[in-house]
Amino acid sequence: MKTISYFAILFMLMLSIKSFSQSESSDLSKNYVKNGNFEQGNIDFLSNYTYTEKDLYPEGTYSVVSNPNKLHSHFNSCSEHYKNNGGKILAVNGSTTKDKIIWQQKIKIKKKKYYEFAADFGKICGAPNPVLKFMINDEEIGNLHEVFSPIGTFSTYQVGWFSEKNTKITISIIDKCTAAGGNDFGIDNIVFKEVSEERYNFLINQVE
Repeated sequence: MKTISYFAILFMLMLSIKSFSQSESSDLSKNYVKNGNFEQGNIDFLSNYTYTEKDLYPEGTYSVVSNPNKLHSHFNSCSEHYKNNGGKILAVNGSTTKDKIIWQQKIKIKKKKYYEFAADFGKICGAPNPVLKFMINDEEIGNLHEVFSPIGTFSTYQVGWFSEKNTKITISIIDKCTAAGGNDFGIDNIVFKEVSEERYNFLINQVE
């Protein structure tokens, strides 16, 4: 009986050590992006667009709002998205200047880890559609993403990324469309989180 008890205790101790080690090396629930749902307003990110609280009529402007229609009479209120998510979105009137950064944030991460970048995007006005590019440290990740969902509804874009030796990164979102009419959209729920190798492979296979 003493021998069985000893091995049982040893087995439980080994499981505890393994569980502690995994929790130390991985945090699969943490979102490394600050204020990714914009509930705190116009903070914790950079933009080459002009921030406004008055109106979104000029191209190249953005605001953090619950209802884009209050700042532009042609913009959708996004009431369906608000009903499902609540809170605020980053509402954007697309710029006519090429490759201006809409949203950018610098974050600290772990080297040699698998990550997922994801965000919700929705059109808030008519055609042409926004075409978004995603960058990490000046390198494009994933494919160009055309926001073609029905006006006022949002869909999720997601892509996998491996950190290699990086411990500090800069994530950027850029609109490649430079049309003055249309090209208006919302952004919400930006996430950058650590994932399993299996999840990473699934995400990579999605964009190939």
